[in-house]
Amino acid sequence: MEEKQKKNGSPAPAATQAIRIIEYLSSCSEMASITEIAKGLGINSNMVFRVLKALEQEGWVYSDLITGKIQLTLKPVSIAAAASQRVNLTGAALPYLHELWQETGESTWLGILHEDQVFYLQHLDSVKSIKVSGMTGGLYPAAVSAPGRVLLAWQSRAYLEEYIFGRGDWSDVQRVDFIRMLQQVREQGYALDNEEYGPGIICYAAPVMDYTGMAVAAVGCSGALAIYRNIENYVDMYGSKISDTAKRISLILGNGT
Repeated sequence: MEEKQKKNGSPAPAATQAIRIIEYLSSCSEMASITEIAKGLGINSNMVFRVLKALEQEGWVYSDLITGKIQLTLKPVSIAAAASQRVNLTGAALPYLHELWQETGESTWLGILHEDQVFYLQHLDSVKSIKVSGMTGGLYPAAVSAPGRVLLAWQSRAYLEEYIFGRGDWSDVQRVDFIRMLQQVREQGYALDNEEYGPGIICYAAPVMDYTGMAVAAVGCSGALAIYRNIENYVDMYGSKISDTAKRISLILGNGT
């Protein structure tokens, strides 16, 4: 395999070398010098130097001020932990998600925030006569969707300022209204979408909180307005069930409030 890769060449040599250097440093019990890394991997020292400079700028490695030797930061660990959290989150949530789906018969989902959009980790299709479609792995706009509003409501002030004021298509009035709406979501503990995402679609979402008190996911259901006549009926029928499901998953993640 290695000989074939060398023969064919890498489509992105610098990226390949960066990965090799990260793997090498992760296996070292002590800090390593550029010379040691180059010798250990059989890479030109100049290449190692350039790659390490890029990795240092991105926060992946740091160099000792006295010896100049290199070590990994905790950034790779944090990224791996985040990925692991997603897997653990899905595993923890799935039994409760199925229970909620069986009780409501509605499109039922678990979503997280990904690059300013809602990413569905799980989606269970509706069994109602009028269905609201969705899919696992689907991306949905955050501002106009119930799960997106829940997830945005618990983001940091810095994140929200960039998200809200970075939107050139919003007026000042729209920005103020959106901020007030997020404050209301935090106060009431859930978010609604009353046909903002699409005509005839209503949604209720509640936050899944981790042990730090932050919303790491949103659980909710989407339904067809034609079945329920208005969103108030939808909230009366399913709101407490959805919020209770979110709290039960939160408990698994260490949030007992």
